[in-house]
Amino acid sequence: MYNVKTIIFYSFVITFILLFIFSFEFTKKISKNLFIASLPLSALQDTEINNYDLKPIESFQEDSGSQQEVKKENIITKTVPEYSKQDQIDDILEKIDILNQQITDLRISESMQVESAQIENKNLPEQAPESPVIEEISQETEVNDQLYTNIETIEYSFSGNNPVYPKILISEVQISGLGDEKQEFVELYNPEEKDIDLTGWYLQRKTKTASSYSTFVPNILFSGKKITSKGYFLVAREDFVFVNQADIVVDNPLTEDNSLMLKNPSGEISDKVGWGDAQDYELLATINPLQGKSIGRKIVVGQPYDININLEDFELNQPSPKTINTTYVFVEPTILEPVDLVPPFVNFTLDTLQKSLNITINFTLIDPIGLVSPSGIDSYIFRWQKDLENGAWQEETEQKVDESPISINIQKDFIGEDEKNYYFQVKVKDTAGNESDWLPTIPATTKISLFKKILISEVKTEGQSAKDEFIQLYNPNDILVNLVGFALKKKTSGGIESNLVSTDAFIGTVGPMDYFLIAPQDNDDGTKNYMGEIVPDLRYSGTSFSIADNNTVLLYNADDQLLDKVGFGTAVDFETAPAQNPGENKSIKRSETFYDTDNNEEDFNISGQEDIEAPLIIEDLLESELPQDIEPHTVVINEIAWMGGLDSANEEWIELFNPGIEAVNLFGWELISADGTPSIQLSGLIEVNGFYLLERTDDDSISDIIADQIYTGVLGNGGEDIYLKDAFGGIVDELNCAQGWFAGDNDTKQTMQRKDPLFLGNSVDNWQTSQEAGGTPKF
Repeated sequence: MYNVKTIIFYSFVITFILLFIFSFEFTKKISKNLFIASLPLSALQDTEINNYDLKPIESFQEDSGSQQEVKKENIITKTVPEYSKQDQIDDILEKIDILNQQITDLRISESMQVESAQIENKNLPEQAPESPVIEEISQETEVNDQLYTNIETIEYSFSGNNPVYPKILISEVQISGLGDEKQEFVELYNPEEKDIDLTGWYLQRKTKTASSYSTFVPNILFSGKKITSKGYFLVAREDFVFVNQADIVVDNPLTEDNSLMLKNPSGEISDKVGWGDAQDYELLATINPLQGKSIGRKIVVGQPYDININLEDFELNQPSPKTINTTYVFVEPTILEPVDLVPPFVNFTLDTLQKSLNITINFTLIDPIGLVSPSGIDSYIFRWQKDLENGAWQEETEQKVDESPISINIQKDFIGEDEKNYYFQVKVKDTAGNESDWLPTIPATTKISLFKKILISEVKTEGQSAKDEFIQLYNPNDILVNLVGFALKKKTSGGIESNLVSTDAFIGTVGPMDYFLIAPQDNDDGTKNYMGEIVPDLRYSGTSFSIADNNTVLLYNADDQLLDKVGFGTAVDFETAPAQNPGENKSIKRSETFYDTDNNEEDFNISGQEDIEAPLIIEDLLESELPQDIEPHTVVINEIAWMGGLDSANEEWIELFNPGIEAVNLFGWELISADGTPSIQLSGLIEVNGFYLLERTDDDSISDIIADQIYTGVLGNGGEDIYLKDAFGGIVDELNCAQGWFAGDNDTKQTMQRKDPLFLGNSVDNWQTSQEAGGTPKF
């Protein structure tokens, strides 16, 4: 309920407005805004602030108590329907009548109260008038049949024409959150003992570079709002996590180095705070709030601190909207002792080819530097394997390392076998307990291959023509020798050395205690130079290459080591003494014991063509045309599915065939690749004109045919040199396909089939690609 002075004041204002309308004929828009201003305070308090339109109005506010500041702002206002000028006048006159009636009622009530007070207080001393005047009514009062309910609210006293307003503080400000830039709010605090009506109050903001303040929260948003005694009032930005607690929601931002100013309806500054490098503040600016933190007034004796020095009044807070401010206490992060979490690793230094059975394996254990210093090597385990696919790993006991070094070189002695591949891995652990996997992931590998003495066993310099010649090699070792990368050279009587077979052109293998025949190429016109019946294993690498009397023949291995040489006639290079020139249709041949005294004269004798001991291999002859002292192969390699089957590349198989006149017991026989994989020990019986089927890994390579034997080991798609040996180690059949298979198709899975088991297996002309995928196993 309004007191008498307030009602008289509003009556005066309304009368002035009415005269103003009649005198100046303002536009509809101005009249409409004046109509809003004429509404009693209770009407504004009961108005729900919702669904605002953004439009400019003229705001007349008094600043610094004397100077009028007229500022045009974009604020949110309630949309008001259009009234005619006469309707507005009628409404104002009606309100004047109501106010006059209320004045009359209040005067009667006040007169009665004054008389009662004079009786009770006539002996009391005179008291000074109070300012502001606070009226408390705690019960409902009925006046002229109208019911008014009042709460404890501070009303404003007047000094001349200016009302006196209580002080409200800006108590806390947050300008950003940790993950949300709109996590912003401004909190006000009422230090008074009574609630305060905020109608007409407003907040202004000034940035670091702005020339003046701008509206942050317009007075229209404070209209009808109040802040309770010792209570808080929250202005939050939309989408703020605490927006449901907000009394006012705005979309204006706050940033670093800003100033905020709270003004009462008279335009007087109630409170002001500036932070960072703000332009305006109370004596000294406070700090910029940290991200996710706020600046709030210090709490002293339970109340916000205010000595009008921002730097002293405010401190860094943990955001606490609408509750007592909470000082942010920086907690030193717990620094954990750094821990080594990186396992060690290993580096092998190992030649891929070893020339001795006793080898040294070198590897380095390293505990790497990560985020922290490494803890050092504690121990390791070494393991090795002879056959990577079929063999088992041989794991040695764990070896401790003294003094926990960051790295250590290990040398391990190892004894292996000739012509075997070996694989090595290490597992290493550091003192922090980090253990590696078996390393390297692809095992370190080496092959032991002892020096193999390959001898020049026979040389012919001319026969039916000057280039009807050959050179024969002999392998005195008990293992097969790969000749890839070897070189065969000649040296003239003048000492000029040149290639017969270059390193790049030298291919093939020679079996244990076996021969390898090399002869000239045919002429460009197709006429033959070499007229012998024995098919050479290799041809000279040039069509014009040839040897003659008084030359020296030299053989080098793949490491360019001289294995053997023989000089004859008046050659300038020889071992101890030269052998004789062979002569026409003759050859010089090493003695049958193949003993090498490194004396060409002693080791070689002149022999006739009929005495050549090269392996007798017949090509393109029918069985009836075979020499009487030559028997056909008893068992041959007949078909190979080196490419696998249609379902899987692992479905490899090999077929043997017995073209002989009696069954053959395969016990002790061996089917072996030159590289050692596969290496199959055969067993069982193969009947006359019978087949023997070997399937890789399991019996599923050919699902409808039972295998005679299962084997392991992959046939390389690029080709293999394969040998079939009998129980005495003699080579019964061979395929020199290291440079590529003679037939078969990896894409269509058509197999490689032998045309005739009685013809040479080492001839590409005796092989064909099967007509259908999968070939004809056992058929």
